[in-house]
Amino acid sequence: MQEGSLWRLGNSKILVDGDNIFLLLTIRRNVEVREHRNKLVIDINEDSIV
Repeated sequence: MQEGSLWRLGNSKILVDGDNIFLLLTIRRNVEVREHRNKLVIDINEDSIV
C-alpha cells in the first residue's frame, strides 16, 4: 500500500480447517482525529497518594 493511503492492513490471520486454508485480512481505514470528544483525564496529586 502507498504511504498516505486511506486504508491499512492490520493483524491478519491464517485459518486452517481440514483441507481448507483461509487468509483472514483485517483492513482498517486511516482516520485523522482532530478533536477527541470522549476524553478521560486523570490528574493525580502526589500529596493525595497514601
